[in-house]
Amino acid sequence: FQAEDGIRDLVRSRGLGDVYKRQGVYRFDRRRNGFYRLPIGSATDSLHIMGRSIYVFYLDHAGDLWIGSDSGLSCRRARTGSFEHFVFDPDDPTSLSYGSVRAIFEDRHEHLWVGTDRGGLCHYDRATRRFTRFLHDDRDRSSISSNRIHCIHEDIRGMLWIGTSAGLNLMDRRNSRFEVYTTVDGLPNDVISSIVEDTESYLWLGTNKGIARFHPFRSHVVTYDVDDGLQGNEFNIGAGFRSPSGELFLGGLNGVSFFRPERITRNPYRPPVRLSSCRIGGRDVPLQLKGDGTYAIDVDVTNEAISFDFAALSYYR
Repeated sequence: FQAEDGIRDLVRSRGLGDVYKRQGVYRFDRRRNGFYRLPIGSATDSLHIMGRSIYVFYLDHAGDLWIGSDSGLSCRRARTGSFEHFVFDPDDPTSLSYGSVRAIFEDRHEHLWVGTDRGGLCHYDRATRRFTRFLHDDRDRSSISSNRIHCIHEDIRGMLWIGTSAGLNLMDRRNSRFEVYTTVDGLPNDVISSIVEDTESYLWLGTNKGIARFHPFRSHVVTYDVDDGLQGNEFNIGAGFRSPSGELFLGGLNGVSFFRPERITRNPYRPPVRLSSCRIGGRDVPLQLKGDGTYAIDVDVTNEAISFDFAALSYYR
């Protein structure tokens, strides 16, 4: 494989690494040290994978491998090695929703959640083999904020978070209501591409405008961007990972940003602030610094506009 092959995800299953790129799925055989392309079939073909553009893999508790593609959802059963496919049926409201599958997640109760790029969020009931769809509704403020789902995460408390193209959603699974967090709540951007939880229960969000550290209890947000050393400001869908040692990895357009969250501290220094210029009625006015650190400015009561420029006296970013 070369870098231009566009590899999107990697999963290890039964001693073999399955790696996929834009055109299908490839299996890496460690014993033969080679890649082998899996044949592509149709939605009725149980012997082959479905879909040419593959977006996401997910290995569930039973060892079954779930695969999201431009054609829908596929599952390779660990027991038989055969494939089962799930596609959108416009005449069946309990079928998989429409659009490419971009996110797959199994929660602690072994419930499967599927996110699509146009058809919202789906819950799959293994017992009934039916899907329940959760779609955005402009008339319902408690609905999910967007039908474009990028990532799904369950935190240490068992709360389900969904990253979308229009904010971060917290789902109340008891009544199927969603609480939405956006730039209004301090996020740097509404496009949530990835969610990674650190060892202290903070959620690190990859967005289209840097990374946000989000406190799920207090909804407090701290933001970081390319000036803080990130690979760039735009991060890729689903490209987030926490290593066993607690290090976080978030992938973007220019590479991967990785760090240990506990080593990132905020600068406690509060620099002095000084006025650098003043304009009254469109004219520059000289500033007179007094001995007590304040400024004296003469302003005519007939002037309707006054503006100031100021600077923080510190070289620390």
